[in-house]
Amino acid sequence: MIGGVGRYAANLVSRLGTSCEVVIACDRQNRPRNDVYPVIERGNPQTSTNILSLINDCKADIVHVQYERAMYESDNYPLFQIIKQKFSGSILDQLYRDSPVPVVTTLHNFPPPKGELRQHVLRDIQRRRGRFWFLPRIFLVTLEEELVYGPSQSFPQAALYSGGIVHLARVSLDSVRQGTIIYHGAEPAFTSRIDKDKFRDQFHLPKKKMLVLAFGYSTEPKGFDILRKMKLPDDWVLVTKQTRHVRNIEEPITFSNSIALTDDYMDEQTLSRLFFACDALVLPYRSISISGVLFDGLAHGLPFVASDLTFFREFAARGLGILADVGNPQMMTKALEMLSEKYCCFRANVEQFRDQLKWDKVAKQHLDLYSAVAGQTLGKHLKRSVRV
Repeated sequence: MIGGVGRYAANLVSRLGTSCEVVIACDRQNRPRNDVYPVIERGNPQTSTNILSLINDCKADIVHVQYERAMYESDNYPLFQIIKQKFSGSILDQLYRDSPVPVVTTLHNFPPPKGELRQHVLRDIQRRRGRFWFLPRIFLVTLEEELVYGPSQSFPQAALYSGGIVHLARVSLDSVRQGTIIYHGAEPAFTSRIDKDKFRDQFHLPKKKMLVLAFGYSTEPKGFDILRKMKLPDDWVLVTKQTRHVRNIEEPITFSNSIALTDDYMDEQTLSRLFFACDALVLPYRSISISGVLFDGLAHGLPFVASDLTFFREFAARGLGILADVGNPQMMTKALEMLSEKYCCFRANVEQFRDQLKWDKVAKQHLDLYSAVAGQTLGKHLKRSVRV
């Protein structure tokens, strides 16, 4: 599966595979290799039944759900199905109710805190009221919260039926009020000597400037359009690497004050070279639950400038970056200037923190959680199967 969750799951499986037997179930349309069971189909009510059959066939001890949205969402949900899910539960509910073994779930996608979500929806409604302009704004806001974000908000209730929950940041733990925080794992794709000038040559980037990277899918909540209004400090250059999301109509934006890279998908090696070529991240998001890009940046030693949203505050409080008002390009510029003034301090903080994101440590935390959830010690003589 291409994308942030796919990369996350693949890296976690790779590390878990050194300590336990791993059986992988995947979406039928994104089957990466022959030893993966394609039993998941987006929006198919039989998905839970298929996974339950696989659990029995492989005699699993733990089920770990990674990409939960593929199991309860559909690109073309009819209204009645959304309403039905709101009251009777999602496609995923059967798995949690009927699984013969504990189920662990990683929350990769989670609604922002209520106040931040409401502000984001208000801005979105104001931007594109369209043919529904005559309806009261508060009605449109409530409708969008229920129909667009409602399934995501109701999903964690299903996860509470059994097993544990893995939170990649404190923001989702504060909402669900139970579970375990295990930071999003992230590591460079290689550990050989880093030659920043060589990497910059590969991407045709200037060698004598400080480079701040804007990276990610081109979707409205990412706020990349804000960057075109930023006035960068004299010694900084903005590098943009946007990819059009397969489910989003917005095209990548080219900025007059930036170097725009190709929108082709980057493999792990290319991704690492790009991060190592840059000096900082800029994350101008309007709305966010978590950001895998932030963890990738920290793993490569990059401090950040980001919007003042709950998720980013946790890491800014550790001295890893600086926050600016949401949607305010002037304050984003000021934050970058502050980062530039004390860059060495922020960089040192990131270098110290990045060790927590190594996949070996993340895998060990997962194994400890599996052991606790299963109520038994997963010793090396115990045959174990983990479905991710």
